[in-house]
Amino acid sequence: MCTLLIPGICNGRPETSVWAHSNQAIHGKGKGIKAHDVFGCIACSDCHDAVDGRGHGLSAEDQIYYLNKGMALSIPMLLNFGVIQ
Repeated sequence: MCTLLIPGICNGRPETSVWAHSNQAIHGKGKGIKAHDVFGCIACSDCHDAVDGRGHGLSAEDQIYYLNKGMALSIPMLLNFGVIQ
């Protein structure tokens, strides 16, 4: 289940979904360092590529917008399913 749901990009295939880490320094991202695991979202392979800047032509602002939207949807889901406390 993708929580990014980027129009025209999302492939809607849950079997391709993974945890996509934030690429923002404010979330701990650095050269060769991933952001802390809590700063991420569930993303299909195509949306993940888009927010990571691999094709699809999303602006940096749109990448941040969709990642923040995905985090706002993913983190409560993980709390509700007891994956995180």
